[in-house]
Amino acid sequence: MPKVLVVFLVLVGIAIIITIALFFLWPAKPDTKVDQSASTQSTTEDVPITLYRSENGGEGWVPVPAARGLDILAFEWRAGHQNQFYIGTRGQGLFRSDDGGKTLTQVKDPKNVLRPDSSVYAIAQSSDGTELILAVFQEGFGRLIRLREIGAQELYHVPLENYGLFGVVVDQKDSRHIVAVSGEGNVLETVDGGQTWEVIAHTKDGIVKLLASSGTRGRLWGIGEQNTFFRSTTYGRLWNAISDISLDEKGSVGKLYDVREHTARRALLAGSDYGVIESHDNGETWDGFITPVPPSTRAVEAVEGHPRFSEIFWWAAGNEVFRTEDGGITWRMSTLPVAGKIILLRSEENNPKILYAGLSR
Repeated sequence: MPKVLVVFLVLVGIAIIITIALFFLWPAKPDTKVDQSASTQSTTEDVPITLYRSENGGEGWVPVPAARGLDILAFEWRAGHQNQFYIGTRGQGLFRSDDGGKTLTQVKDPKNVLRPDSSVYAIAQSSDGTELILAVFQEGFGRLIRLREIGAQELYHVPLENYGLFGVVVDQKDSRHIVAVSGEGNVLETVDGGQTWEVIAHTKDGIVKLLASSGTRGRLWGIGEQNTFFRSTTYGRLWNAISDISLDEKGSVGKLYDVREHTARRALLAGSDYGVIESHDNGETWDGFITPVPPSTRAVEAVEGHPRFSEIFWWAAGNEVFRTEDGGITWRMSTLPVAGKIILLRSEENNPKILYAGLSR
């Protein structure tokens, strides 16, 4: 073979080897346009906003952008401070707003007693709003945490792993008196601010929602995990458990979702699989309303009463909010501008035109 041809073939081989090496080793230029658009879509459009605000009593709704991505479990107005509130979340800790939701700030605890990844199921507070008592689940245990400006302190934790604390109330006449309910059915009480605790009752159906009357000291209501309705007039030492709520000839309730006290109406409102129902005798008997939604067709998971006017209250089914101004004779409906399921409604006491709706994720 001629030397010229050999040299030519060798050069061709070297060129092929260099080309292959450059193909595998040379850094490729990224397609920033595709990457950026995908990132923007996943962090904004795909993450829902779970809190909406109305400034006209529920006629119209605007999103609270700061609540994007929050899985809301609890909502509590800050006592004595208009337009300020706390939000408890699932796995995202506690948030606070001082400006009606324009901004939400995660509450940080320097000592990490309250963890940023905790699930906050219930929020109670002293009458002056200077301290919070939180029912949280973190690091595998249900815990009660006191939160003050100076920091957090654990008051109690459930001895059994994977059992939560789902409700807590603070005596508005004596903030050292606290009652809480745990997942295994225990009702806990402290009268010395959390230094010592006593199991004062045990319910077969563990209470997962707990509510205290704002007008009658010692009166509590609860919803059990197996749908039992509980009521107590002794701060939880004795309970009356009602497993079957009958509505006379209208039918019965299979599942309760929400219970709220309508102080101006002197009644209890409840959301159920039947619809919105009401009791004027502390939950002993109940009655339903005639609404635009036929009974037992859509679950009502959130109710709220106007703090000043007895004839005004709200209830929600899906992403729709219904309002009455005449005690349930006529209704008006508004729809949130997002698909979802409303799990709580909260009206501001000092400005009842302000209403918040929280959705589940």
